[in-house]
Amino acid sequence: MLDRLPSEAVDAAIFCDGAVHTLYRDIETRSRAILKTVGVHRYAADASTEVLCVAYAANDDPVQLWTPGDPVPMEFIRAANSSNWLAVAHNVTFEMAIEKQILVPRYVWPQLPLERQRCTMAAALALGLPARLDRLAVAFELANHKNAAGQRLMHQMSKPRRAHKDEDPACTHWFDDQERFDRLCAYCVQDVETERELYERLPPLSPSEQAIWELSCKINARGFCVNQHFAEAARKIAQAAAPEIDQELAEITGGAVRDQPDCTPDSVAAATRLYGRKAR
Repeated sequence: MLDRLPSEAVDAAIFCDGAVHTLYRDIETRSRAILKTVGVHRYAADASTEVLCVAYAANDDPVQLWTPGDPVPMEFIRAANSSNWLAVAHNVTFEMAIEKQILVPRYVWPQLPLERQRCTMAAALALGLPARLDRLAVAFELANHKNAAGQRLMHQMSKPRRAHKDEDPACTHWFDDQERFDRLCAYCVQDVETERELYERLPPLSPSEQAIWELSCKINARGFCVNQHFAEAARKIAQAAAPEIDQELAEITGGAVRDQPDCTPDSVAAATRLYGRKAR
């Protein structure tokens, strides 16, 4: 990667002053792919997925904004190439996937190493706290909160809209006027402010938990083979056995519990997809 950067950028990238620095970031995207349906890795790899903006801040510096066409921010070059930098985001697996699949190949961004990634969602879940950033902001009584109107706008702009009467319905149309885009950028900037304040309040994962989290990221990114016919047969067996199990459970508990917990293969798959997508 360094051989693709100008010499002055290389000098800045390898600069290391001994202090620990933190890079916070949040990425807004749009795509024809549905994140909830396909999961974060297929979403990031989809040809229709685009980056709209990236908000970022180094340490306590003001939050800055990058949009496609801007130079690669020097903070990302330093963070990627200096061992005394950490990279933080909320549900950072989303940012990592978008960086790997879009920002690195399309815009020549550096790849931030996994071992220096820190996820505020993972840190919150380790303490039994909510996963969503908006709920965490309330729980910690943060000065910065997510913008509810901005969140609705983000969902609106992240997927195609319906064609107007004078537009070709076969084409893809977006909410992409300047007024909406400016509000989306402001929402992205606010998210970084909230993430930064939350990171400063949350205790980090222990070294062993951080190692497990990194291993989980590697496994999820690589994937694994599944015998679909076998899995479908197992699901049918579980569904067929559920009524009998429910009845036995009700008898054992004297009717206090009438249904088994929602841990069917379908619900497990849904939970897996939930962990992999951006908690907005």
